[in-house]
Amino acid sequence: MRLFASAPFAYTLSPPKLSGEQVDSFLFDTRRGFCEHYASSFVFLMRAAGLPARVITGYQGGEFNPMGEHYVVRQSDAHAWAEVWLDGRGWVRVDPTSAVAPSRVEDGVDAALAGEELQALRDLRAPGWMRDLRWAFDGLTYSWHRWVLEFDKERQSRLLERVGLGNQLPSLLATGVALLCLLALVPMWMRRRRVDPVQALYERFCTLLARHGCAREMSEGPRDFAARAAAALPHAAPSVHAFTDGYVAWRYGAPGAAGQAGSIAQLRAALRAVARHLGGRR
Repeated sequence: MRLFASAPFAYTLSPPKLSGEQVDSFLFDTRRGFCEHYASSFVFLMRAAGLPARVITGYQGGEFNPMGEHYVVRQSDAHAWAEVWLDGRGWVRVDPTSAVAPSRVEDGVDAALAGEELQALRDLRAPGWMRDLRWAFDGLTYSWHRWVLEFDKERQSRLLERVGLGNQLPSLLATGVALLCLLALVPMWMRRRRVDPVQALYERFCTLLARHGCAREMSEGPRDFAARAAAALPHAAPSVHAFTDGYVAWRYGAPGAAGQAGSIAQLRAALRAVARHLGGRR
C-alpha cells in the first residue's frame, strides 16, 4: 500500500497496453490503470508473500435521482478491491485504489478523472434536459419494480398494517371479488331496464305464432314472416298483417314522441286480435 501511495502511479480509464509479464509491466513500467489493475496486482503480491488473497468486484458510488428519490448505479460505477486472510480476523477488505486515487473511493469515478476522460464520462451521462428525462424514466421504472413486480405478500401486509387493516387480506380479496361480480351484473341490469316495448311486443307476437306451428326464421324479415304466417294460418291473416304493418311503421317510420304512446297501444290491440283469432292467449 505504501508502494502504491509513494510511487508515481496514476488512475485512468485508458491505461497503456501491458506487455510480457503483465503484473511486472504494470508495477514497474506503465504504472497507470484503473481499479482492477491495482486490485489484481495487490492480490498477486499478497499471494507471493504467502497470504491468502482474492479480488472482489462490485459497485461503488452512484447518482442520486431527485425525481425518484433513489440512487442509480450504472456499469460505470463498477469497482474492484481485494480481501486478504489474516489470522484471528478472517477476510479483511483492502482497497489499493484508495492509496492511488482516494477521491475515486470517496467521491466516485468522476472525482478521479480529469480532462478528456471526465468530459467523455459526462457526455455519456447526457447532462441537461436529457438527464432530466432519463431521471424521470428511471423513476417510473423504479416505481414499477417496487410497487408492482416486487409487491409481494410481505409488502402487502405492511401496507395493510399501515392503513390499519392488519391481516385482513383474505376478507378484502373476497369483498373485492364480490364487488366485481356485482359490477359485472350492472350492464345486464341496465339492458333489462332499457327494453324496447315495441320489440318486446314483436317477440311476443313471434312466440304466439311459433306455438301454432309457424316459427320465424332468424334471417326472415317482418313482412316475409307475416306473409308466410298468413298463408299458414289464414283465419288469422288480417290480424297478422295488421300487427306487422303497425310494427314496421313504428320500427322503420320513426314516429314522433307524441305518437309513440298511441302506436304502442295500437300494437297491443293488434296483438290481442291475433291471439283471439288463433284461439290462444296473448
